[in-house]
Amino acid sequence: MRAHGIALAVQNVGYKAELITYSDDMDGLRKVPANLPEWLNAYLAKPVSVIPDPYGGCHTSYGSHMSGLLLDGLDKLGVKYVFQSAAEAYKKGILSKQIDILLKNSTRLGEKITELVGQKVYRNITLFSCLQELR
Repeated sequence: MRAHGIALAVQNVGYKAELITYSDDMDGLRKVPANLPEWLNAYLAKPVSVIPDPYGGCHTSYGSHMSGLLLDGLDKLGVKYVFQSAAEAYKKGILSKQIDILLKNSTRLGEKITELVGQKVYRNITLFSCLQELR
């Protein structure tokens, strides 16, 4: 709702703005949430967009089920939005140029993250290490 409020404020001062609801459905399942079936253990570390819907199969995946909850709430509130699934964005290459820029500047970005927030884990990330992670 904060992002919706910001979009409205930007529109109120005369600029064009839209709310893009982005689902990070490529995020891997880290643990099986409470009250969900044990068979989900077989999908740990898999993107939620490829995990079957554990809520009775009303959606194509666990990720789309969870996104559906958000979208249903926004629809009920009458919020206008554009929905974007990470899985679809990657398949279509929508973020390819931005990803290329990030990878080429990964060392510099890691240093900046360390400087700004103190997280040293990103300091030594290189293009090579990023590509190794993607394997």
